[in-house]
Amino acid sequence: MGYEKRKYSVVPYRDEWRAIYEREAALIGDTLRDELIFIEHVGGTAVPGLGGAAAIDVLATVQNIGKIDSFNTAFKMIGYEALGARIAENARFFKKDLLRETGEEERLINLHVFPDEHPTMMDMLDVRDYLIAHPDEARKYHEFKEKLFGKHPRDYGAYREGKDAYLAKLSGRARKWKGRRVSSEEGAVE
Repeated sequence: MGYEKRKYSVVPYRDEWRAIYEREAALIGDTLRDELIFIEHVGGTAVPGLGGAAAIDVLATVQNIGKIDSFNTAFKMIGYEALGARIAENARFFKKDLLRETGEEERLINLHVFPDEHPTMMDMLDVRDYLIAHPDEARKYHEFKEKLFGKHPRDYGAYREGKDAYLAKLSGRARKWKGRRVSSEEGAVE
């Protein structure tokens, strides 16, 4: 997967991230209405004490993923750009960026929309829960992200490639901890 070139940073945990998530969750819920099954705060900003990129990751599970493209205009009205199935097959991704006076975009929100029980959705929830339950793992993950940022402060793609490799291993530990296994064929959670 190719990552867009954008400015990013790795910062210490901020208590305000929860309030930002709650505000966005309300907007997203009002937009999706009856299509929404549940909405969750995921990613590093959802783990108390874990620093990272300051973008809030929101996970929304919906009744019918096939209907989500019809919400693109409504999402645009609340500041989101639709990027289609960028993150995972049979899913949708939206971003909310802040455009600085310099023309640089700063990511504020990543919105991941999945049908219920999607394997990528399950991994996101498992990793969040695992890191909350294992503060030492969360600390190691933060230290890894800081070192990676130190190596690639202006190359988000390189940062994400390193982070994705780490996350793949972390997801495996989280799946095992949750009692799930991965099929060897497609990497799907069973």
